Amino acid sequence: MKAGSGVIHDETLNPDPETHVTQPFKFWINLPAKNKVESTQYLAIQADEVPLQILDNGNGWRKVIVGEYEGLNSKFPNFPKQFLYHVHLGKGGMFSLKTLSEFEYAALLENYTGPIVAESPFIMNTTSEIAKAYHDFHAGKYGEISYNQ
Repeated sequence: MKAGSGVIHDETLNPDPETHVTQPFKFWINLPAKNKVESTQYLAIQADEVPLQILDNGNGWRKVIVGEYEGLNSKFPNFPKQFLYHVHLGKGGMFSLKTLSEFEYAALLENYTGPIVAESPFIMNTTSEIAKAYHDFHAGKYGEISYNQ
């Protein structure tokens, strides 16, 4: 979704009706000033439409979510020059990436082993934890934002 000049939207997560699994992915990009007043756009990309390449050693894969990598091009518009890859490595798998000094890099290394329950704006492991988070929020346990008018 490109917010452009503004959009109201629903971020409800709906599980796949066959597998009952939800694997959402959200990535916010700060649009260049010249693109911030453009009309809104929405582009739904399904998992099988994301460019996928099996790694040379056969012990993993990489997907190009945003940008380009060795001939694989994402369907998502790429306003500022950037990239986002999803890399999966099996045991003993390796992946290398040539870096450029003008880019910033980050990696998330995680192995989720528990359930995830999302009820915007909270993400927990159980519906009970979600209920407690809402209770705590409404009880003021997350603090307050103060501002001068």
